[in-house]
Amino acid sequence: MTDSHTPNPNGEAVIEDGYIVIRVAVAHLPMIVQGASDVLDGALFGLDAKVTDAPALAEEIRRNLNEENEVGTTPIHKMFDAAILEAIEQGGDGIELSDAVECIDCGTPGPLEEDDRCEACHRLAQEH
Repeated sequence: MTDSHTPNPNGEAVIEDGYIVIRVAVAHLPMIVQGASDVLDGALFGLDAKVTDAPALAEEIRRNLNEENEVGTTPIHKMFDAAILEAIEQGGDGIELSDAVECIDCGTPGPLEEDDRCEACHRLAQEH
């Protein structure tokens, strides 16, 4: 499935050739920063920001979006996590919660015994 419309140059996700693609026109970064400043009472995160070099800022944004934290998570991962959670909460198409539960002792996903333990933990509990 491919969206056939032209993406919003200020940022929009589309599906192209089997990929979710987010495009933001570099030339629109000054307007985007100004828009963020306007929404935040004239200051972007408490700072008065003005774009002086859009291509350089675009490179910084790209680098920051791909930067992994200590556990390997990037802002892109967090954005997808939030979007997936929203899809689940809104009953979105293409995703559903499984009925699987985890072992109360070790956290291993089911199948579980009648005491909500995996087979190994169930045996251990029976022995004690």
